[in-house]
Amino acid sequence: MAIPFASGAKTSNEVFDQSGVQARIAWAIRAKTGYAVTVACPRDPPMNPGSSFDCIATAPDSSTAEIKVTIQDTSGNYIWQAVSS
Repeated sequence: MAIPFASGAKTSNEVFDQSGVQARIAWAIRAKTGYAVTVACPRDPPMNPGSSFDCIATAPDSSTAEIKVTIQDTSGNYIWQAVSS
């Protein structure tokens, strides 16, 4: 599942919005699957267009899924995709 976001991965002062990205991915997974997960992303990933980084989604039963996040543009818009479960 790849989901584009209109909001960016950067805060207003041009740094990575780690908590915002984690929360938006967790919300989207819950909306799509009904599962409440926590998402952990790196603190300072690459933010140039085309770069990607991995986050980990963890379900209440401790199962995990790798989430690949790809930066789309200089505003920090991104898409993500679950690549494992």
